[in-house]
Amino acid sequence: MNLPILGRLQEGVKFDFCTLADSIEQTDEYWEWWWKEKAKTDELCRPETISDDDPILSETLYKATVNLCGHRQLFDKHLFQMTEKGVFPIIDGMNRDSFRKIAQAIAANASVKLSGRSQIVFAGGGYGSGKTTTLNYLAQQNRLPVGMANLVGVDVFKPLIPEYNLIKAVADGRASLTVQKECDMLASQLFKRLIEVGRSFAWDSSMSNKEETLKKISMAKNAQYELTMIAVLTPLKVAIRQGMKRAFLSRRFPHPVALPKSHIEFRQAFNDYISHFDEIFVFANMGDGSDIEAVAEKTNSEKELVVIKPDVFNQLLMPMA
Repeated sequence: MNLPILGRLQEGVKFDFCTLADSIEQTDEYWEWWWKEKAKTDELCRPETISDDDPILSETLYKATVNLCGHRQLFDKHLFQMTEKGVFPIIDGMNRDSFRKIAQAIAANASVKLSGRSQIVFAGGGYGSGKTTTLNYLAQQNRLPVGMANLVGVDVFKPLIPEYNLIKAVADGRASLTVQKECDMLASQLFKRLIEVGRSFAWDSSMSNKEETLKKISMAKNAQYELTMIAVLTPLKVAIRQGMKRAFLSRRFPHPVALPKSHIEFRQAFNDYISHFDEIFVFANMGDGSDIEAVAEKTNSEKELVVIKPDVFNQLLMPMA
């Protein structure tokens, strides 16, 4: 039954997922209204339409099964086509471990077997810094052995998770949060497997968790990989604006705590990463309409990081309040 819920959503009332899914035209109207009336693009905020105790908001890492047929018409095009083609079966109650194996096989297709030494490009920087934009630019300039087509990371898995698709579809901003731990586990497992078979890829991560990042670096170096780091340093206000712009386009919202934390912790860990990489390219993204500019680099012929623009580099690497 399509209930008249738009007005109540605008008043801040939340509904169970099924009610929202059956009233998708109204949730779409609410989405447009929220961006005009409630969103503050210079602040981290998100719409919440689903009742907090609804099972769909339970963290997917802890779920035993997955539903690949319920409300399938609300899946994004990519996942819907995966079910149409039979890559994922259209069933309810599929064993989640079996589902995860298929998702990892899909993500693994992005890796490549190079003729020479295996390589990984680590893309580091806080959420919303502009890492993928920079990676794409460098790949187009043939400055990297792998590029966007070879991207592996947490965000690669999110579009494959039904709950992520459905939460976004009803204009709730907690989709990414709900699947984060599961996708982090899947990406970490895949990282290890790709190294075991000598595949090359670009690793999309904030690199803010120093302990986990150093473990991955050590794993790759022990397997004789060549390692490159693309680091993008961005003022927090710029990252927030970029994160909110991406949310408007994709309905994937940054976490209000995780975004600033990722920038702080990456900057704190940066110097500890330098000695581990064969090449490093550091860029500044000031977000003022100018191009992202190179501010430091380390090449195979150099042992130390060479700072090209000390004022910008030091300003952006300073601890954040």
